[in-house]
Amino acid sequence: MEALKQGYDYLFFVDDDNPIPRDTLIKFLEDDKDVVCAPIPKRLPDADGAHALCAFYGHLHKDLRIYEPIKSFREEGYLHKIDACGMGCTLIKREVLEAVNKKYPNSPFQQGNLISFEEHDKVIDRSKGLKRTLSEDLEFSERVVDAGFEIWLDDRIRPLHLTNYGSVQWKPDVNTSSYWDEVWAREGTDTWRKYPLTFQKVASHISPEDTVLDVGCGVGVLLDVLKPLCREVAGLDISPKAIEILKSKGIEGKVGKLPTIDYPDKSFDVVVATETLEHLSEPELLVKEMMRVARKKVIVSVPDNVLGPDTEKEHKQLFTRDSFGELLSVFSDGHIEAFKDTFQNISLPTLLAVCKVGVS
Repeated sequence: MEALKQGYDYLFFVDDDNPIPRDTLIKFLEDDKDVVCAPIPKRLPDADGAHALCAFYGHLHKDLRIYEPIKSFREEGYLHKIDACGMGCTLIKREVLEAVNKKYPNSPFQQGNLISFEEHDKVIDRSKGLKRTLSEDLEFSERVVDAGFEIWLDDRIRPLHLTNYGSVQWKPDVNTSSYWDEVWAREGTDTWRKYPLTFQKVASHISPEDTVLDVGCGVGVLLDVLKPLCREVAGLDISPKAIEILKSKGIEGKVGKLPTIDYPDKSFDVVVATETLEHLSEPELLVKEMMRVARKKVIVSVPDNVLGPDTEKEHKQLFTRDSFGELLSVFSDGHIEAFKDTFQNISLPTLLAVCKVGVS
């Protein structure tokens, strides 16, 4: 393999969607193990999409390896001898690679048997908090052990997990109708979620003849600003309570869960989403929906590479200018502006994009 040809002493693997602490490699070298890995965030079958730090642990079945949350490990200390490892964050010594390469020369990895959760429950009486998996990583691990080496886990290393646009996914999605009903019942129209400079900039792109839809509108703090400036406004939000408040102000609104926008094609001149995309697991789907519903423009804003303590749990994405631009690359004509929006002793770095629809 290439690492041996180049004369390296170690081979270090890390997935590009698993950010790791800066001192990870130093700690791995201090461990001085044949193979040492970090636990990896994995979705668990009974955790509502949440990620937990997991590792392969124990010979549970000849043809089955499962990820187990590290909180269930029984040993004291931070180093644990384990059955197998993935390659999400793993350091391998040269002598291990040499021995495996010698014992299995030019031997491709073979795919083993998959097993369903239902079958797993019949074979192993452990049905909670476990995730099945099968990969070349596991066959490599078997070859490592077969060659007389050990695999260890250093649970001091706590990688994160990123989605396409940079979100850290550690917990269940709180962006539910019940969660936001509680928020809007508590905050109402006195909410702190007012972004004066962002709203001002959005308003500057609205014409008197325009019809405007605000998706993720909340209680309509932006629509209050836009209503006097255009022909018609409407809002869409996941929270029935927010839409109730919106309608009490004489503004049309619908309850709906994004990314779906329950309006026909080309229903509005302008479709707006301020501080909304970062709440979604798949923001690209909302962008496509906004493009479908808009006749003239799509206007979106997101925080610029920042999470606040009050909103961190609500956010699924962490945007930079580059990742925001990548998301909006489906538009042939668009402009992104960066600025700071200051309100209530907060200075929020913000990205605002104005994209024309139907321009080739």
